[in-house]
Amino acid sequence: MAFLYYMLFTVAVVAVDQYTKYLTLANISLYENLPFIPNFLGFTYVQNTGAAFSSFEGAQWLFVVVFILFTAAIVWEFSGKRWLWPQ
Repeated sequence: MAFLYYMLFTVAVVAVDQYTKYLTLANISLYENLPFIPNFLGFTYVQNTGAAFSSFEGAQWLFVVVFILFTAAIVWEFSGKRWLWPQ
């Protein structure tokens, strides 16, 4: 049952993330600054094609491979097969 809650939480986080990205694309132009708290905090729409601070730019295939491997390991572990951390 805990696995179901983790999956629902994960789906909710991904849905909120995708929704905020949609709102950004629909309402803010590229490089436009949208002040949130004047002189303190604002939002600027920029595109990052890599990882943190554009590292590994252009290597999206690497992120896909790592994502698939980690997802498979998590699903396998929660399925009860216990091959990573046997008890």
